[in-house]
Amino acid sequence: MAKGLPIMDTFSNQGLKVDRICSRCGDANETTLHLFLECAESNIMWRLSLVRLDTTLFSFSNFYDWCVDMIYKCKVAHSWETVMMIIWKIWGMRSSWVFEKKKIDPMADCSKAMAFLDNVGDIIMTASMSISIECSPLEAEAQAVLFGLTLAYDVGLRRLEVESDCLQLVKMLQGIVQEKYASQLIVFDALSLTSILESCSFAFCLRLFNKVAHLIAKSSMTNELRVLMEDCTLDVLPAILGDKDNM
Repeated sequence: MAKGLPIMDTFSNQGLKVDRICSRCGDANETTLHLFLECAESNIMWRLSLVRLDTTLFSFSNFYDWCVDMIYKCKVAHSWETVMMIIWKIWGMRSSWVFEKKKIDPMADCSKAMAFLDNVGDIIMTASMSISIECSPLEAEAQAVLFGLTLAYDVGLRRLEVESDCLQLVKMLQGIVQEKYASQLIVFDALSLTSILESCSFAFCLRLFNKVAHLIAKSSMTNELRVLMEDCTLDVLPAILGDKDNM
């Protein structure tokens, strides 16, 4: 891959007269190592990803050596697949800019939100935070479920019934289907977390009956984690009361 990718350094080494400078950051030649690790745009993607890597801390002479080192370090199940997904995303961002002049902001926000209710519909907790990474709608939904499960565990909730209006995601969480996308890796993380709960089930609900989560998501479009215990914002309260009446 290091010598075969159609990047400026490869073209230059083949004798073509091209500008070798990285078109995204303009700070260095576009080598494979720079494209995927050293470029400031790529570093943001790595730091916001599931693996939380700061690629400025690495010191490798080429991208191949870094890959070999990462394969050795990836001991957790599906972690290397996650790394490859991020590399593919970086390549897609680079291609969008080079061929379409479309700059994809790695900090583009997509909010995730959860409403935690007890068995009679009273609020236990509401929470929201933006997803600061370019991702598909299915990935965003999966991130929201993982986000909610993590928070639920942190506050001591051990018996959960999780509802989502994304049928494809529910089927993945129930083990009915598997996808060859980054969303499946997030689902694996979510299911791993459920193994330490007393009980956890997943069910589909129509979007009409999932207004609370969407209202909470709209109210949080910053990177700050926002958690309210036994409370919610005033714009969300009518929807919660309406759902409670319909229980």
